[in-house]
Amino acid sequence: MTPLSRYRRHLRIEVLLAVTAYAVALQTFEFMFVLGAAAIASGYISDGPRGRYLPFWMTTVLALMLFGWSVLSFLEDPDPALTMALVGRLGCCLAVLRLFGRRSARDDRQVILLSVVAVVGACLYSFQFLFGLLAVVFSLHTVQVIMLNRLQSGLDDARTGRRGLVADLPVPPVEAASGRSPIGQFRGLVAGCTFVACLLATGVFLIFPRQIDANGAALGSRT
Repeated sequence: MTPLSRYRRHLRIEVLLAVTAYAVALQTFEFMFVLGAAAIASGYISDGPRGRYLPFWMTTVLALMLFGWSVLSFLEDPDPALTMALVGRLGCCLAVLRLFGRRSARDDRQVILLSVVAVVGACLYSFQFLFGLLAVVFSLHTVQVIMLNRLQSGLDDARTGRRGLVADLPVPPVEAASGRSPIGQFRGLVAGCTFVACLLATGVFLIFPRQIDANGAALGSRT
């Protein structure tokens, strides 16, 4: 077993965490149940043994419909305070929709980006402890998914280059490298990268000054 053996599952977990965090922040739990069930179903439909995908034209039409729905929602209530809520909702919907299409490693990066946009938008609307916990878990998991995506992208590029070789003897296919406890080694690498990222974020937070009002509260802390 290699780290990439559960890559698709981790990508679905990434989307589920983003949808859950958005629903907790905006208190839209029916939204979470619908999109959560769809994301879980994609594991059996698109990433299952048969691999049934939605055609490209259908995913494009559905994406345009979701974008139009968001535009109409904004025009009905053009409140700037709700703009990021609509952007986050659109990000969640598009991320779940992409799980049902045929994807490459580049397309998976779009899913990760849409999930991040949804959580960033949700951060503007909630101070709840549960949402903060979900945001932390999502951030840690995002580091792992991004590293898995880079591994998958490198493997796909190597396989593509191997197919283009012209040789007199048969060329064996490229397979994911494995060794002694590859999953444990990968988890250690993820933990190390996450620890360094947390140190850098803490250092930036402490170094850059923040304006404090007369009551001791940070100005602009909501954003």
